[in-house]
Amino acid sequence: MVKPFVLLMLLVAAALAQDEPEVYQTFTGRLVVVVEDFEKASAEAKRALPPERGMLETIETSRTSDDLDEIYLKYRVRADYIEELLAALTSLGEVIVEDTGLTDVTRRVNSLRDEVETRTERVRELEAAAGRSGLPMEERIRLQRELTRESSELERASGALARLLTDTETYPVELTLVEGSLDSLTVFERVLFTIVLPGLALLVAAFFLGRLAGKRGGG
Repeated sequence: MVKPFVLLMLLVAAALAQDEPEVYQTFTGRLVVVVEDFEKASAEAKRALPPERGMLETIETSRTSDDLDEIYLKYRVRADYIEELLAALTSLGEVIVEDTGLTDVTRRVNSLRDEVETRTERVRELEAAAGRSGLPMEERIRLQRELTRESSELERASGALARLLTDTETYPVELTLVEGSLDSLTVFERVLFTIVLPGLALLVAAFFLGRLAGKRGGG
């Protein structure tokens, strides 16, 4: 039998949980991973996301002038599986760029919802007003123009809200796999990759990949 005090605490916790406002977040992720066994890593990357957890939207393969294999993959993953996917992708090789982050869009979602609600009500009012009999032609034309404008704005706001809610439920993740090895990386470069700021991540990756290609091409 549950003690009265414990039951009370459970009821309070449940009430507080119901009162908590829902938080909406979007996520972006970009990874650059250097792999020695390119074929194996590519195959694993293509299988990393189960169909029920999301989808692999894009696959682009290429080969550099220095004979380095490269593959770019873009995933759309369910929010509740993002950690598992990132863990699987970062385990494929040496990660030289990991630019990931969450953005709180709760205020934007609520703002769009309020706008949709307000414009929906306004469209209903205009439809009712424009449908009244005995209106002067000029007034009917004015109402129709305003109705067209409000309907267009409602469609815009509704579409933006739908897209944003989709982005809070499924997250985009971009992965670039490059054939190579970090064995020849200098101490300075290793430190650079360790402390690199997210905004410089791709620039540093390009710098490193250029060095890697040059070393491989030079033998």
